[in-house]
Amino acid sequence: MIFKSDSQFLSKFQDYLHSELERLSLPGLTIAIIKENEIIFNKAFGVKVLDSDNPNNDFTSDTLIEQCSITKSVAAAAISILVNQEKLEWNCPIISYMDLELADPYINENITVLDLLSHRSGLACHDAIWNGTNCLLKSTETYLQNLKHLDFTDSFRDSMVYGNITYGIIGLLISKITGLSFYDFVQENIFVHLNIQAESYLTLMKKEITDVVSPHTVDYTPEEFLEQFKSPGVSPNLKVKTLKHFVEGNEILLPAGGFYMSTNDMIKWIQCLMNDGRNINGKQVIYDMNVLTNIHNANGSEKNGPFSYRGYGGGLEITQFDKHHIVNHGGGMAGISTALMCTIDSTLGVYVGLNCDYASNLTYDLSRFVFASLIDSSESEKVISQVETDIKSLPFTFIKEHYEELLKYKTGRVVKNPKFEKFIGTYFNPAYGKIEISSHTLEYHLYMQREPDIPITMYPMLVNEIDSDDSGLMFYTMSGINVDYEWSFGERVGEIFYLSLYESSEVEVIFEKSF
Repeated sequence: MIFKSDSQFLSKFQDYLHSELERLSLPGLTIAIIKENEIIFNKAFGVKVLDSDNPNNDFTSDTLIEQCSITKSVAAAAISILVNQEKLEWNCPIISYMDLELADPYINENITVLDLLSHRSGLACHDAIWNGTNCLLKSTETYLQNLKHLDFTDSFRDSMVYGNITYGIIGLLISKITGLSFYDFVQENIFVHLNIQAESYLTLMKKEITDVVSPHTVDYTPEEFLEQFKSPGVSPNLKVKTLKHFVEGNEILLPAGGFYMSTNDMIKWIQCLMNDGRNINGKQVIYDMNVLTNIHNANGSEKNGPFSYRGYGGGLEITQFDKHHIVNHGGGMAGISTALMCTIDSTLGVYVGLNCDYASNLTYDLSRFVFASLIDSSESEKVISQVETDIKSLPFTFIKEHYEELLKYKTGRVVKNPKFEKFIGTYFNPAYGKIEISSHTLEYHLYMQREPDIPITMYPMLVNEIDSDDSGLMFYTMSGINVDYEWSFGERVGEIFYLSLYESSEVEVIFEKSF
Protein backbone atom coordinates (compact mmCIF):
# COMPACT_ATOMS: atom_id res chain seq x y z
CA MET A 1 0.00 0.00 0.00
CA ILE A 2 1.27 3.48 -0.90
CA PHE A 3 0.37 6.17 1.65
CA LYS A 4 -0.68 9.57 0.33
CA SER A 5 0.51 11.48 3.40
CA ASP A 6 2.65 11.13 6.52
CA SER A 7 -0.43 11.34 8.72
CA GLN A 8 -2.13 8.53 6.82
CA PHE A 9 0.94 6.36 7.23
CA LEU A 10 1.41 7.08 10.93
CA SER A 11 -2.24 6.44 11.77
CA LYS A 12 -1.92 2.92 10.35
CA PHE A 13 1.66 2.24 11.41
CA GLN A 14 1.09 2.09 15.17
CA ASP A 15 -1.74 -0.42 14.79
CA TYR A 16 0.44 -2.46 12.46
CA LEU A 17 3.26 -2.58 15.02
CA HIS A 18 0.86 -3.68 17.77
CA SER A 19 -0.41 -6.53 15.63
CA GLU A 20 3.09 -7.70 14.67
CA LEU A 21 4.25 -7.58 18.30
CA GLU A 22 1.44 -9.95 19.21
CA ARG A 23 1.71 -12.19 16.14
CA LEU A 24 5.46 -12.69 16.53
CA SER A 25 5.35 -13.02 20.34
CA LEU A 26 7.97 -10.30 20.71
CA PRO A 27 8.88 -9.24 24.26
CA GLY A 28 9.38 -5.61 23.22
CA LEU A 29 9.86 -3.31 20.26
CA THR A 30 10.87 0.34 19.96
CA ILE A 31 10.93 2.57 16.89
CA ALA A 32 11.52 6.25 16.15
CA ILE A 33 11.18 8.23 12.92
CA ILE A 34 12.74 11.65 12.25
CA LYS A 35 11.73 13.57 9.13
CA GLU A 36 13.21 16.95 8.22
CA ASN A 37 14.53 17.30 11.79
CA GLU A 38 11.08 16.68 13.31
CA ILE A 39 10.39 13.59 15.43
CA ILE A 40 7.18 12.35 13.80
CA PHE A 41 7.00 8.95 15.55
CA ASN A 42 8.50 7.68 18.81
CA LYS A 43 6.89 4.63 20.42
CA ALA A 44 7.91 1.61 22.45
CA PHE A 45 5.78 -1.49 22.93
CA GLY A 46 5.80 -4.54 25.17
CA VAL A 47 7.98 -5.28 28.18
CA LYS A 48 11.61 -5.15 29.22
CA VAL A 49 11.65 -8.68 30.64
CA LEU A 50 9.25 -11.52 29.89
CA ASP A 51 7.38 -13.09 32.82
CA SER A 52 8.56 -10.43 35.25
CA ASP A 53 6.45 -9.36 38.22
CA ASN A 54 8.19 -5.96 38.33
CA PRO A 55 5.44 -3.29 38.20
CA ASN A 56 7.81 -1.04 36.20
CA ASN A 57 8.33 -3.52 33.40
CA ASP A 58 7.05 -1.46 30.46
CA PHE A 59 9.48 -0.97 27.57
CA THR A 60 9.54 2.82 26.99
CA SER A 61 11.47 5.27 24.83
CA ASP A 62 13.64 6.00 27.90
CA THR A 63 14.53 2.34 28.45
CA LEU A 64 18.16 1.46 27.75
CA ILE A 65 18.96 -1.23 25.20
CA GLU A 66 22.39 -2.46 24.16
CA GLN A 67 23.00 -0.93 20.75
CA CYS A 68 25.54 -3.56 19.69
CA SER A 69 27.37 -2.67 16.46
CA ILE A 70 25.64 0.69 16.03
CA THR A 71 28.35 1.78 18.51
CA LYS A 72 30.89 1.50 15.69
CA SER A 73 29.65 4.80 14.25
CA VAL A 74 30.42 6.44 17.64
CA ALA A 75 33.97 5.09 17.52
CA ALA A 76 34.47 6.54 14.03
CA ALA A 77 33.08 9.88 15.20
CA ALA A 78 35.57 9.89 18.09
CA ILE A 79 38.42 9.43 15.63
CA SER A 80 37.10 12.36 13.56
CA ILE A 81 37.47 14.62 16.59
CA LEU A 82 41.13 13.64 17.04
CA VAL A 83 41.77 14.26 13.34
CA ASN A 84 40.17 17.70 13.67
CA GLN A 85 42.41 18.36 16.69
CA GLU A 86 45.43 17.39 14.52
CA LYS A 87 46.37 14.62 16.94
CA LEU A 88 45.81 11.91 14.35
CA GLU A 89 45.63 11.44 10.57
CA TRP A 90 43.18 9.15 8.78
CA ASN A 91 45.85 7.50 6.63
CA CYS A 92 48.89 7.56 8.90
CA PRO A 93 50.07 4.12 10.16
CA ILE A 94 48.87 3.30 13.66
CA ILE A 95 52.40 2.41 14.78
CA SER A 96 53.15 6.15 14.49
CA TYR A 97 50.97 6.63 17.57
CA MET A 98 51.13 3.41 19.61
CA ASP A 99 52.93 0.08 19.87
CA LEU A 100 51.22 -2.63 17.86
CA GLU A 101 52.23 -6.19 16.97
CA LEU A 102 50.04 -8.07 14.49
CA ALA A 103 50.73 -11.47 12.95
CA ASP A 104 51.52 -10.00 9.52
CA PRO A 105 54.59 -7.67 9.63
CA TYR A 106 53.68 -5.75 6.45
CA ILE A 107 50.14 -5.05 7.64
CA ASN A 108 51.46 -4.13 11.07
CA GLU A 109 53.72 -1.47 9.49
CA ASN A 110 51.04 0.03 7.24
CA ILE A 111 47.61 -0.36 8.81
CA THR A 112 45.71 2.90 9.50
CA VAL A 113 42.60 3.87 11.44
CA LEU A 114 40.65 4.02 8.18
CA ASP A 115 41.63 0.40 7.49
CA LEU A 116 40.32 -0.64 10.90
CA LEU A 117 37.12 1.40 10.70
CA SER A 118 36.18 0.06 7.25
CA HIS A 119 36.98 -3.64 7.90
CA ARG A 120 39.64 -3.86 5.19
CA SER A 121 42.56 -5.04 7.36
CA GLY A 122 42.13 -8.70 6.33
CA LEU A 123 42.13 -9.82 9.98
CA ALA A 124 39.77 -12.74 10.54
CA CYS A 125 36.75 -11.78 12.63
CA HIS A 126 37.70 -14.07 15.56
CA ASP A 127 34.30 -13.62 17.19
CA ALA A 128 34.73 -17.07 18.75
CA ILE A 129 37.24 -15.45 21.10
CA TRP A 130 34.52 -15.56 23.78
CA ASN A 131 34.52 -19.37 23.81
CA GLY A 132 37.80 -19.48 25.68
CA THR A 133 38.86 -17.86 28.91
CA ASN A 134 39.74 -14.77 26.91
CA CYS A 135 43.47 -14.24 27.26
CA LEU A 136 42.98 -11.48 24.70
CA LEU A 137 40.24 -9.63 26.58
CA LYS A 138 41.48 -9.85 30.17
CA SER A 139 43.08 -6.40 30.13
CA THR A 140 44.54 -3.74 27.86
CA GLU A 141 47.98 -5.32 28.29
CA THR A 142 46.87 -8.84 27.37
CA TYR A 143 44.92 -7.49 24.41
CA LEU A 144 47.98 -5.85 22.91
CA GLN A 145 50.23 -8.80 23.80
CA ASN A 146 48.02 -11.42 22.19
CA LEU A 147 46.91 -9.69 18.98
CA LYS A 148 49.97 -11.27 17.32
CA HIS A 149 48.37 -14.71 17.76
CA LEU A 150 45.31 -13.84 15.63
CA ASP A 151 45.46 -15.00 12.01
CA PHE A 152 44.57 -13.02 8.91
CA THR A 153 42.23 -14.55 6.36
CA ASP A 154 42.21 -12.18 3.39
CA SER A 155 44.36 -9.69 1.56
CA PHE A 156 45.11 -6.31 3.07
CA ARG A 157 42.77 -3.61 1.69
CA ASP A 158 41.32 -6.09 -0.77
CA SER A 159 38.58 -7.74 1.25
CA MET A 160 35.60 -7.20 3.52
CA VAL A 161 36.01 -9.15 6.75
CA TYR A 162 33.55 -7.69 9.23
CA GLY A 163 34.66 -7.98 12.84
CA ASN A 164 34.92 -6.48 16.29
CA ILE A 165 38.53 -7.10 17.30
CA THR A 166 39.88 -4.25 15.16
CA TYR A 167 37.57 -1.77 16.90
CA GLY A 168 39.22 -2.70 20.19
CA ILE A 169 42.44 -1.33 18.70
CA ILE A 170 40.58 1.90 17.89
CA GLY A 171 39.59 2.30 21.54
CA LEU A 172 43.13 1.71 22.76
CA LEU A 173 44.49 4.18 20.19
CA ILE A 174 42.13 6.87 21.47
CA SER A 175 43.23 6.14 25.04
CA LYS A 176 46.90 6.29 24.11
CA ILE A 177 46.55 9.68 22.38
CA THR A 178 44.23 11.35 24.92
CA GLY A 179 45.06 9.68 28.24
CA LEU A 180 41.34 8.95 28.68
CA SER A 181 39.45 5.71 28.41
CA PHE A 182 37.35 5.37 25.27
CA TYR A 183 34.24 5.65 27.46
CA ASP A 184 35.39 8.89 29.09
CA PHE A 185 36.58 10.46 25.84
CA VAL A 186 33.27 9.83 24.12
CA GLN A 187 31.29 11.08 27.12
CA GLU A 188 33.28 14.31 27.35
CA ASN A 189 33.61 15.05 23.62
CA ILE A 190 30.42 13.67 22.05
CA PHE A 191 27.60 12.65 24.35
CA VAL A 192 27.71 15.68 26.63
CA HIS A 193 27.15 17.94 23.58
CA LEU A 194 24.20 15.83 22.42
CA ASN A 195 22.67 15.44 25.90
CA ILE A 196 22.91 11.66 25.55
CA GLN A 197 23.02 9.23 28.47
CA ALA A 198 25.06 6.24 27.28
CA GLU A 199 26.28 3.50 29.58
CA SER A 200 28.66 0.59 29.37
CA TYR A 201 27.86 -2.62 31.21
CA LEU A 202 30.15 -1.63 34.08
CA THR A 203 28.64 1.83 34.53
CA LEU A 204 25.19 0.29 34.24
CA MET A 205 25.95 -1.97 37.20
CA LYS A 206 27.80 0.72 39.17
CA LYS A 207 24.86 3.13 38.91
CA GLU A 208 22.38 0.28 39.58
CA ILE A 209 20.28 1.30 36.58
CA THR A 210 17.21 -0.92 36.24
CA ASP A 211 15.41 0.70 33.30
CA VAL A 212 17.13 -1.58 30.80
CA VAL A 213 15.80 -4.42 28.66
CA SER A 214 16.90 -8.03 28.99
CA PRO A 215 17.83 -10.11 25.93
CA HIS A 216 15.56 -12.98 24.85
CA THR A 217 16.06 -15.98 22.59
CA VAL A 218 14.37 -19.28 21.81
CA ASP A 219 14.75 -22.15 24.28
CA TYR A 220 15.12 -25.53 22.57
CA THR A 221 17.66 -28.29 22.30
CA PRO A 222 18.33 -29.30 18.67
CA GLU A 223 16.23 -32.43 19.18
CA GLU A 224 13.32 -30.45 20.64
CA PHE A 225 13.39 -27.94 17.80
CA LEU A 226 13.37 -30.64 15.11
CA GLU A 227 10.51 -32.45 16.81
CA GLN A 228 8.45 -29.30 17.43
CA PHE A 229 8.67 -27.99 13.87
CA LYS A 230 8.81 -31.15 11.76
CA SER A 231 5.38 -30.41 10.28
CA PRO A 232 5.20 -27.57 7.70
CA GLY A 233 3.09 -24.59 8.79
CA VAL A 234 3.24 -25.53 12.46
CA SER A 235 2.09 -22.87 14.92
CA PRO A 236 4.80 -20.17 15.19
CA ASN A 237 4.44 -19.88 18.97
CA LEU A 238 8.02 -20.15 20.19
CA LYS A 239 9.34 -21.16 23.59
CA VAL A 240 11.37 -18.15 24.71
CA LYS A 241 13.88 -17.64 27.52
CA THR A 242 15.45 -14.55 29.09
CA LEU A 243 19.24 -14.24 28.86
CA LYS A 244 21.78 -12.48 31.02
CA HIS A 245 23.48 -9.38 29.67
CA PHE A 246 26.65 -10.06 27.70
CA VAL A 247 29.58 -8.74 29.71
CA GLU A 248 32.87 -10.34 28.65
CA GLY A 249 35.35 -7.92 27.14
CA ASN A 250 32.73 -5.18 27.28
CA GLU A 251 35.10 -2.35 28.15
CA ILE A 252 37.88 -3.28 25.72
CA LEU A 253 35.41 -3.90 22.89
CA LEU A 254 33.11 -1.04 23.86
CA PRO A 255 33.95 0.76 20.56
CA ALA A 256 32.73 -2.30 18.64
CA GLY A 257 29.32 -2.60 20.23
CA GLY A 258 28.94 -2.07 23.95
CA PHE A 259 26.95 1.13 24.59
CA TYR A 260 23.50 0.99 26.18
CA MET A 261 21.30 3.86 24.96
CA SER A 262 17.59 4.66 24.93
CA THR A 263 15.46 5.36 21.88
CA ASN A 264 15.26 9.02 22.87
CA ASP A 265 19.05 9.22 22.87
CA MET A 266 19.35 7.29 19.61
CA ILE A 267 17.15 10.01 18.08
CA LYS A 268 19.76 12.61 19.09
CA TRP A 269 22.55 10.52 17.58
CA ILE A 270 20.68 10.11 14.30
CA GLN A 271 19.91 13.83 14.17
CA CYS A 272 23.63 14.53 14.54
CA LEU A 273 24.41 12.22 11.60
CA MET A 274 21.65 13.83 9.53
CA ASN A 275 22.90 17.36 10.21
CA ASP A 276 26.53 17.13 9.13
CA GLY A 277 27.75 16.28 12.63
CA ARG A 278 25.97 19.12 14.44
CA ASN A 279 23.64 18.97 17.42
CA ILE A 280 20.14 20.51 17.42
CA ASN A 281 21.63 23.86 18.48
CA GLY A 282 24.01 23.93 15.52
CA LYS A 283 27.20 23.12 17.46
CA GLN A 284 29.71 21.02 15.50
CA VAL A 285 30.22 17.81 17.48
CA ILE A 286 31.76 15.38 15.00
CA TYR A 287 33.86 16.18 11.94
CA ASP A 288 34.81 14.97 8.47
CA MET A 289 31.33 13.61 7.75
CA ASN A 290 32.40 13.23 4.13
CA VAL A 291 34.98 10.68 5.34
CA LEU A 292 32.59 8.85 7.70
CA THR A 293 29.75 8.58 5.19
CA ASN A 294 31.65 7.71 2.02
CA ILE A 295 32.79 4.30 0.84
CA HIS A 296 36.28 3.09 1.80
CA ASN A 297 35.64 -0.61 1.30
CA ALA A 298 33.45 -1.62 -1.64
CA ASN A 299 34.21 -5.34 -1.43
CA GLY A 300 31.02 -7.39 -1.43
CA SER A 301 28.93 -4.47 -2.71
CA GLU A 302 25.69 -5.03 -4.62
CA LYS A 303 25.09 -3.00 -7.75
CA ASN A 304 21.36 -3.39 -8.36
CA GLY A 305 18.14 -2.61 -6.53
CA PRO A 306 17.01 -0.16 -3.84
CA PHE A 307 18.81 -0.44 -0.51
CA SER A 308 21.55 -2.56 -2.07
CA TYR A 309 24.77 -2.55 -0.07
CA ARG A 310 27.26 -0.18 -1.76
CA GLY A 311 30.15 -0.42 0.66
CA TYR A 312 31.44 0.41 4.13
CA GLY A 313 32.49 3.84 5.36
CA GLY A 314 33.61 4.94 8.80
CA GLY A 315 31.60 2.73 11.16
CA LEU A 316 28.62 2.92 8.79
CA GLU A 317 27.28 0.93 5.85
CA ILE A 318 26.46 2.91 2.71
CA THR A 319 23.30 2.24 0.67
CA GLN A 320 21.16 4.08 -1.85
CA PHE A 321 17.41 4.61 -2.19
CA ASP A 322 16.20 6.60 -5.16
CA LYS A 323 18.44 9.70 -5.23
CA HIS A 324 19.15 9.54 -1.50
CA HIS A 325 22.56 8.62 -0.10
CA ILE A 326 21.83 6.53 3.01
CA VAL A 327 23.97 5.40 5.92
CA ASN A 328 22.84 2.54 8.09
CA HIS A 329 24.04 -0.10 10.49
CA GLY A 330 22.53 -3.07 12.24
CA GLY A 331 23.40 -4.40 15.65
CA GLY A 332 22.93 -7.87 17.01
CA MET A 333 23.95 -10.25 19.75
CA ALA A 334 22.30 -13.13 21.55
CA GLY A 335 18.84 -11.79 22.44
CA ILE A 336 19.11 -8.24 21.00
CA SER A 337 18.54 -6.71 17.53
CA THR A 338 18.91 -3.04 16.55
CA ALA A 339 19.07 -0.96 13.35
CA LEU A 340 19.84 2.64 12.38
CA MET A 341 19.11 4.08 8.93
CA CYS A 342 19.19 7.72 7.82
CA THR A 343 19.93 10.04 4.93
CA ILE A 344 23.03 12.22 5.20
CA ASP A 345 20.79 15.26 4.95
CA SER A 346 17.74 16.00 7.10
CA THR A 347 15.29 14.06 4.92
CA LEU A 348 14.61 10.93 6.98
CA GLY A 349 15.99 8.79 9.80
CA VAL A 350 14.76 5.61 11.50
CA TYR A 351 15.81 3.66 14.59
CA VAL A 352 14.42 0.23 15.54
CA GLY A 353 15.25 -1.94 18.57
CA LEU A 354 14.12 -5.41 19.67
CA ASN A 355 14.93 -7.22 22.90
CA CYS A 356 14.97 -10.59 21.12
CA ASP A 357 16.93 -12.21 18.29
CA TYR A 358 14.40 -14.57 16.69
CA ALA A 359 12.90 -11.81 14.53
CA SER A 360 16.13 -9.89 13.95
CA ASN A 361 15.36 -9.19 10.27
CA LEU A 362 12.39 -7.14 11.43
CA THR A 363 14.62 -4.19 12.41
CA TYR A 364 15.96 -3.78 8.87
CA ASP A 365 12.59 -4.63 7.27
CA LEU A 366 10.77 -1.94 9.26
CA SER A 367 13.47 0.62 8.41
CA ARG A 368 13.06 -0.03 4.68
CA PHE A 369 9.28 -0.02 5.06
CA VAL A 370 9.35 3.45 6.64
CA PHE A 371 11.71 4.85 4.00
CA ALA A 372 9.66 3.50 1.10
CA SER A 373 6.42 4.78 2.68
CA LEU A 374 7.59 8.31 3.47
CA ILE A 375 9.86 9.06 0.50
CA ASP A 376 8.09 9.56 -2.81
CA SER A 377 9.90 7.29 -5.25
CA SER A 378 9.14 5.14 -8.27
CA GLU A 379 10.72 2.28 -6.30
CA SER A 380 8.49 2.68 -3.23
CA GLU A 381 5.65 0.36 -4.20
CA LYS A 382 8.03 -2.47 -5.09
CA VAL A 383 9.96 -2.09 -1.82
CA ILE A 384 6.81 -1.94 0.32
CA SER A 385 5.39 -5.04 -1.33
CA GLN A 386 8.62 -6.98 -0.79
CA VAL A 387 8.98 -5.87 2.83
CA GLU A 388 5.38 -6.76 3.64
CA THR A 389 6.00 -10.23 2.21
CA ASP A 390 9.24 -10.60 4.19
CA ILE A 391 7.63 -9.52 7.47
CA LYS A 392 4.59 -11.71 6.91
CA SER A 393 6.89 -14.71 6.46
CA LEU A 394 8.30 -14.22 9.97
CA PRO A 395 8.82 -16.32 12.03
CA PHE A 396 8.29 -19.13 9.49
CA THR A 397 11.46 -18.16 7.58
CA PHE A 398 13.35 -18.29 10.88
CA ILE A 399 11.92 -21.71 11.68
CA LYS A 400 12.59 -23.08 8.18
CA GLU A 401 16.15 -21.75 8.04
CA HIS A 402 17.13 -23.22 11.39
CA TYR A 403 15.23 -26.44 10.88
CA GLU A 404 17.12 -27.12 7.66
CA GLU A 405 20.44 -26.21 9.24
CA LEU A 406 19.88 -28.47 12.25
CA LEU A 407 18.64 -31.27 10.02
CA LYS A 408 21.93 -31.12 8.16
CA TYR A 409 23.86 -31.57 11.38
CA LYS A 410 21.56 -34.28 12.73
CA THR A 411 21.36 -36.46 9.61
CA GLY A 412 23.14 -39.82 9.78
CA ARG A 413 23.74 -42.69 12.15
CA VAL A 414 24.36 -42.31 15.86
CA VAL A 415 27.78 -43.33 17.10
CA LYS A 416 27.04 -46.58 18.92
CA ASN A 417 29.82 -46.59 21.48
CA PRO A 418 31.54 -43.22 21.48
CA LYS A 419 34.69 -43.16 23.58
CA PHE A 420 34.30 -39.53 24.52
CA GLU A 421 36.50 -39.89 27.59
CA LYS A 422 39.60 -39.44 25.44
CA PHE A 423 38.39 -35.95 24.46
CA ILE A 424 38.14 -34.79 28.07
CA GLY A 425 40.81 -32.38 29.27
CA THR A 426 42.16 -28.85 29.16
CA TYR A 427 42.98 -27.13 25.87
CA PHE A 428 44.80 -23.82 25.40
CA ASN A 429 45.27 -21.15 22.74
CA PRO A 430 47.40 -18.08 23.60
CA ALA A 431 44.75 -15.61 22.41
CA TYR A 432 41.50 -17.49 23.03
CA GLY A 433 42.59 -18.88 26.36
CA LYS A 434 41.69 -22.10 28.15
CA ILE A 435 38.80 -24.45 27.43
CA GLU A 436 37.80 -27.29 29.73
CA ILE A 437 36.13 -30.25 28.01
CA SER A 438 34.07 -32.58 30.18
CA SER A 439 31.22 -35.08 29.92
CA HIS A 440 28.61 -36.03 32.48
CA THR A 441 27.43 -39.21 30.81
CA LEU A 442 30.07 -39.91 28.14
CA GLU A 443 27.17 -40.34 25.74
CA TYR A 444 26.45 -38.12 22.77
CA HIS A 445 27.35 -34.75 24.33
CA LEU A 446 30.42 -33.01 25.64
CA TYR A 447 30.53 -29.82 27.70
CA MET A 448 32.79 -26.85 27.16
CA GLN A 449 33.48 -24.70 30.21
CA ARG A 450 34.57 -21.08 29.92
CA GLU A 451 34.74 -18.03 32.19
CA PRO A 452 32.59 -16.96 33.85
CA ASP A 453 30.89 -20.21 34.88
CA ILE A 454 29.08 -20.91 31.61
CA PRO A 455 28.83 -24.51 30.33
CA ILE A 456 28.31 -24.86 26.58
CA THR A 457 26.96 -28.09 25.15
CA MET A 458 28.96 -29.64 22.32
CA TYR A 459 26.74 -31.75 20.06
CA PRO A 460 28.27 -34.47 17.86
CA MET A 461 27.76 -34.03 14.15
CA LEU A 462 26.26 -37.32 12.99
CA VAL A 463 27.82 -39.02 9.98
CA ASN A 464 26.81 -41.90 7.77
CA GLU A 465 29.29 -44.67 8.45
CA ILE A 466 30.42 -44.57 12.07
CA ASP A 467 29.85 -47.44 14.46
CA SER A 468 32.24 -48.04 17.32
CA ASP A 469 35.01 -46.12 15.56
CA ASP A 470 34.56 -42.42 16.36
CA SER A 471 37.69 -41.10 14.66
CA GLY A 472 37.00 -37.95 12.69
CA LEU A 473 33.88 -37.15 14.71
CA MET A 474 33.10 -33.42 14.74
CA PHE A 475 31.01 -31.35 17.15
CA TYR A 476 29.03 -28.14 16.91
CA THR A 477 28.01 -25.52 19.46
CA MET A 478 25.03 -23.19 19.42
CA SER A 479 23.86 -19.72 20.44
CA GLY A 480 20.15 -20.01 21.10
CA ILE A 481 19.07 -22.11 18.15
CA ASN A 482 21.88 -20.87 15.86
CA VAL A 483 24.72 -23.23 15.03
CA ASP A 484 27.69 -20.94 15.54
CA TYR A 485 30.90 -23.01 15.41
CA GLU A 486 32.24 -26.40 14.37
CA TRP A 487 34.91 -28.22 16.39
CA SER A 488 37.05 -31.29 15.88
CA PHE A 489 39.67 -33.16 17.91
CA GLY A 490 43.04 -34.08 16.41
CA GLU A 491 45.16 -37.13 17.20
CA ARG A 492 48.83 -37.96 17.33
CA VAL A 493 49.63 -41.70 17.48
CA GLY A 494 46.12 -42.45 18.67
CA GLU A 495 46.09 -39.83 21.43
CA ILE A 496 43.99 -36.65 21.35
CA PHE A 497 46.33 -33.66 21.44
CA TYR A 498 44.49 -30.65 20.02
CA LEU A 499 41.05 -29.11 19.50
CA SER A 500 40.28 -27.22 16.29
CA LEU A 501 37.73 -24.43 15.99
CA TYR A 502 36.43 -23.50 12.54
CA GLU A 503 35.25 -19.90 12.28
CA SER A 504 32.93 -18.44 9.68
CA SER A 505 35.87 -16.49 8.24
CA GLU A 506 37.52 -19.80 7.30
CA VAL A 507 40.24 -19.62 9.90
CA GLU A 508 41.18 -22.71 11.88
CA VAL A 509 42.06 -21.95 15.50
CA ILE A 510 44.11 -24.61 17.33
CA PHE A 511 43.85 -25.29 21.07
CA GLU A 512 46.69 -27.53 22.30
CA LYS A 513 45.85 -30.12 24.94
CA SER A 514 47.64 -29.86 28.28
CA PHE A 515 49.22 -33.05 29.63
